Amino acid sequence: MYLESEKPKYPTGFGLSLTFGASGFLIALFLEWTYTLVNARKAKSVDEARAKYTEEELFNMGDKSPLSSMCCEPSDVGGAYAHRARDVSS
Repeated sequence: MYLESEKPKYPTGFGLSLTFGASGFLIALFLEWTYTLVNARKAKSVDEARAKYTEEELFNMGDKSPLSSMCCEPSDVGGAYAHRARDVSS
């Protein structure tokens, strides 16, 4: 990346670093946007799902459950049924 022949400015090295950093930032924004869309779609069908399925059936659906949600924040890890998974395994 940082070629000896390009010193002291190293345009290739700094250009690649900037490109990789910007790519990571754009991918993170895209992921956040995607999670928001998925959660919005699932939120529309929550009432229907509660009427159609029992709590146990919804729990067993895992990620396919309309009550599950995508998250980006570490405090949200585990989703809607994290407390229930701990209760069932005990």
